[in-house]
Amino acid sequence: MQRFSEACFLTLDSQRTKDPADRLVVLLFMLGAIDMLCQVNDVEKRTSLTLFESMLKEDLGGYSDEDARVVLRGVVKATADSDCQHVMKEGADSLRTWLIGEDIAAPHRLTELLNSQ
Repeated sequence: MQRFSEACFLTLDSQRTKDPADRLVVLLFMLGAIDMLCQVNDVEKRTSLTLFESMLKEDLGGYSDEDARVVLRGVVKATADSDCQHVMKEGADSLRTWLIGEDIAAPHRLTELLNSQ
């Protein structure tokens, strides 16, 4: 997952992630990727959220424990929205096609999503 997130951020302008709406897109995209990976490997939903929380602390912003929990709750709440579900699906599909070698540029789909807003 770390290599995928690094590939996603390779072409992403870091200023884009300062805007709350753009940051939510980034986080939903990554949650979708993690969720897909966990589903394929029969990992419980609770564990996938724990993994995402860990990424929030380490790879997706360096959040403190408390801030990571708050962000996690906000992202999970946003998943009820159909537009947010679409972003998660894009993250899942991007990771899947990247892992099987079908689309080596799949991580750049995140930048495309942000640019299409």
